[in-house]
Amino acid sequence: VMITNAGADRRGPALDLAPSDWEFTLRTHLFGSIHCSVAAGRAMRDQGGGGVIVNVCSAAFYVGTATLAPYGVAKGGIYGLMCSLAGELAPFGISVNGVAPPLTATAPALAFVDSLATMGLPAEQVEAMRSSMPQPEDVALITVFLATPEGRRLSGRLLTMTKDEVVVIRPPDGGRVLRAPGERWTLEDLGAAVGEVLGR
Repeated sequence: VMITNAGADRRGPALDLAPSDWEFTLRTHLFGSIHCSVAAGRAMRDQGGGGVIVNVCSAAFYVGTATLAPYGVAKGGIYGLMCSLAGELAPFGISVNGVAPPLTATAPALAFVDSLATMGLPAEQVEAMRSSMPQPEDVALITVFLATPEGRRLSGRLLTMTKDEVVVIRPPDGGRVLRAPGERWTLEDLGAAVGEVLGR
């Protein structure tokens, strides 16, 4: 079993971050997951008997959070890595899944929540966020499950859980298809179609 969960990041408004801030976060989260997953996949393939890789991801890649752009970009890359490896490693009996824990009461997450006060979030809202955050033990069980015989039957999935909920997350999946009313789209028809899809 390989679980990729390294994390360290640099935060701040995207326009104020230096290239080194982006590189630090991407190297830790994304490249750490790539190197560990690929090394584990090779070892599991060579040993035979299958295996389990769990990549820790985050909803930050499809929700978007101010001051966390490098983190969101890295987690999006991890999701893409998980999807690709799930297909490539399936013939070797290796399951590859992702876990996207909610904002959990770890030291870095608590520091992030506390920093929201400096961005204008009222103290009572900061405290409400802190008090509602699940503990690490509340969300860890999903990773344990993915290493069980039953969990190993899944691959290419992104899951999350809290103390009393479990969710299979489906990021953009191709969406609803609309056809052009004529032979090809016009700008006017396209604007109307997009508005329809978005419920405008």
